[in-house]
Amino acid sequence: MKLAIFVHDLHMELGHSRALIEQIGNIPSILIEEIKIFTYTCSAPEKIFPQHKGKVTVISSPVKNLYPFLLKTWFYHGWVWWRLKRNELDGFIKIGIGVASLKVDVVNIQFVQCQWEEAFFKLFKMNLLVKAYKKIMYFYFRKCEEYLYTQKNVKIYVLSQFVYDYMRSRFNISQDRLALIYSGINLDQFQLLPIERKEIFSILTSEYPQLNLLNPSRPTYLFVGAYERKGLATVLEYLGHLEEYQLIVVGEKDSTGSIIFSENPKHITVRIKYTNRIADFYAISDSFFFPTMYEPFGLVILEAAAMGLQIITRRQEVGASELLVGLPEVYFIDDKDSRMPTIRYLNRQDKEKIRCERLARFQSYTWLKSSEQLLKFLKNI
Repeated sequence: MKLAIFVHDLHMELGHSRALIEQIGNIPSILIEEIKIFTYTCSAPEKIFPQHKGKVTVISSPVKNLYPFLLKTWFYHGWVWWRLKRNELDGFIKIGIGVASLKVDVVNIQFVQCQWEEAFFKLFKMNLLVKAYKKIMYFYFRKCEEYLYTQKNVKIYVLSQFVYDYMRSRFNISQDRLALIYSGINLDQFQLLPIERKEIFSILTSEYPQLNLLNPSRPTYLFVGAYERKGLATVLEYLGHLEEYQLIVVGEKDSTGSIIFSENPKHITVRIKYTNRIADFYAISDSFFFPTMYEPFGLVILEAAAMGLQIITRRQEVGASELLVGLPEVYFIDDKDSRMPTIRYLNRQDKEKIRCERLARFQSYTWLKSSEQLLKFLKNI
């Protein structure tokens, strides 16, 4: 099997990239003859696909760091079209993430722009110039999605049931062209280390000195992601009613919108930029608070759940929530009967108990099982 991958950026630190890397990386090496990656930026092939060593070629765009995102998309479309005109991919299965390329055999859908578009303009405040740009950008994305997803020779796989249902109704996609393949969880990577959290906290403070503002013996909330879309304002609103709290925020603000942090000295918030040490931050936290507005899957939710944290998220339009219903210490803030749970300090034994109670469910959703489903899907092309 020969695969050509079309994606703007391919790195383990990016959620959408990581999902595709894990799925393809878990395909048995004997079945992969060659992989070509067409991208702006990409981690070293031996790092992201160690199982397929020597079989991966990265074709990098001649231009990088394009801004704004619409220009980046336009250039990539033109560059990929030019590369495909050279007929260098005969015999390859062409896989694209979303509308990165409009000439593919398979689409891996990590995000549906037209499903999110209406909520975007309702939720975010912006000046007229930014709004005009966003209107043009979403119009272009909508037309790309309408074109690509209605092509009869293109097969599509999505990460959650709610996106599957939307694709069926919005684009009238037949069931033989559409598959639901949940993302997975690496249970070996996201497991509790045989050391206490205070020791992990001490190690992290050497790299992130701002963590010294926190008391490692007190319960801690954790938020991960782009501030606005992932719901940081909701987190701060909920926690603002508490007399005191400590919160770790891993991520950055969106290009649109702003967040106002509390100035109450008893409301302690520590901000960290995106990190490849996210498992350590799960280990020093107790409650993963993630009220995301729209999430076709949400790997971080599953990761935090596998690490034994209390989970507070939404059920509606959050793919990972479909796998968490009925599990202990999981709360959905948009349920009618839901109430805000009380956070408590969780030692290693507490987290191990919660993890074990969830493990039977998670073992059905590993990356290996996700990869097996993708392989079966690709063999039918």
